Amino acid sequence: MKHMKRTRMIACAMGLVMALTLLVAGAAFADTGSVVLTGAGDIVWTNDAAFGFEGKTLDGNALNSTDDAGVNCVWALEDGTGTGAGWRLTIASGDLTGLTDSLSQPVTYTLASGITPAYNQFGLRIQVEQADVTIQSGAEGSMPVSGLTYGVSTAADVTTDLEILEAAVDEGMGAYDIDPLFTIYLPGDVYAGTGQVVLTITQTDAPA
Repeated sequence: MKHMKRTRMIACAMGLVMALTLLVAGAAFADTGSVVLTGAGDIVWTNDAAFGFEGKTLDGNALNSTDDAGVNCVWALEDGTGTGAGWRLTIASGDLTGLTDSLSQPVTYTLASGITPAYNQFGLRIQVEQADVTIQSGAEGSMPVSGLTYGVSTAADVTTDLEILEAAVDEGMGAYDIDPLFTIYLPGDVYAGTGQVVLTITQTDAPA
């Protein structure tokens, strides 16, 4: 009887050691890491190419010509600030110079958005349509363009900035291609030549 009792005690002791060993082997340990994101600080603006109306031929009629959208003028905006402040793009212009009509009328350059002047009102002017915005290829995670607001369809005086695109607060974060569409309107009696105009694009934070 004594011999059998001792055997049971040894077996119980071995079972306890095995249980402790399994408990230690299955223990979980936690560590704490950190993710640090640094904003770019500034919104990056790139104009890869200027708009143009090359190769247009006078035929005695008023000229209504549109630039080659997506080819002649492609802009890009990248908001990697990490602030969600939003942004606004406006255009201002100087005069259209280098072209005159037969009456030596003053050269004017009227920026407008979405407005087509009547044929009998043509001066020497250019119009800019609302920008066509697409998320850049490969810019995964950029906020959708549905969060962007296009400029209002009103004429703008040459000295007044014309708003073409706005991202509200907490919108417009990511990278975007911006493709404004320019149209030139010229009277039928314009002299042949080369005209030039300077556009000034200004980017500011969106209004709070």
